[in-house]
Amino acid sequence: MAVAIGYRRREAEAYGADFSTRGRRTDEFLEIVRRLWAGETFSFEGKHFNLKNAVDCSLPKSRTHTALSGRITDKAMERTAKYGDGYFGNMEFVTSTQRSCAPAARIRPVRESASRDCFVLVANDPEKAMHEVAPYFHYVNNAYGEWLNEDRASRVSVILRTSSR
Repeated sequence: MAVAIGYRRREAEAYGADFSTRGRRTDEFLEIVRRLWAGETFSFEGKHFNLKNAVDCSLPKSRTHTALSGRITDKAMERTAKYGDGYFGNMEFVTSTQRSCAPAARIRPVRESASRDCFVLVANDPEKAMHEVAPYFHYVNNAYGEWLNEDRASRVSVILRTSSR
């Protein structure tokens, strides 16, 4: 399971959720999920969630549960260290996330799936194919750039890199 708090105010508002509480709401959710996965039956009273005698009876007890957490901000890195079993995100953050999460021995980067910004294009004529798909890659890049800047809720910069190789 990979969890992200979200960065688009309009998406939170579409669900009637307060955008400014998304981090705290996610923290409560992760606390609940980890306790359920541990096999606990418990009640929980939080600011965002209230449960009475909750128990996870949907999955076999022998199944391994993994919480992966991505990070961009310092708060997200703290969330990764506290609740995550691994790191899923941009490769440039793997080393700093590992170093910051060292006290939480369960944290490990998930290297085989760590770059979510990677597109693979297989073609007999790569240059021709690149010209065909370039408008779509540019659209995706520009759309994410606009979304990230809508409310300046994220400190991420989106850069499109193209190669003629």
